[in-house]
Amino acid sequence: MILAITASLIGTILAIRPEQLSVRDEQDQTRTAWGGFVSFLAVGCPVCNQAVVALVGTSGALSWWAPVQPVVGLLAIALLVHTLRRRLDTYQLAACPIPA
Repeated sequence: MILAITASLIGTILAIRPEQLSVRDEQDQTRTAWGGFVSFLAVGCPVCNQAVVALVGTSGALSWWAPVQPVVGLLAIALLVHTLRRRLDTYQLAACPIPA
């Protein structure tokens, strides 16, 4: 579930491209990359995730990471939703004007 939500959020964020890149857009790209990395840590079984096993070991992945994994997934979703909201705040609908 977390994988599907984060994939759709990342796709939506990347689909809304600004016309001119600014410092805010670079920050949004950095947040998107971090959201993708955190969601990568949150999906899958704890022992199968090599990054988690490298960080905390096999026993740490089962005893410590498994209970924390859903919270990390929710944090990744929150970070991506925040990035999408910031991206939509700067989006202008001037590309498709309504004829009078």
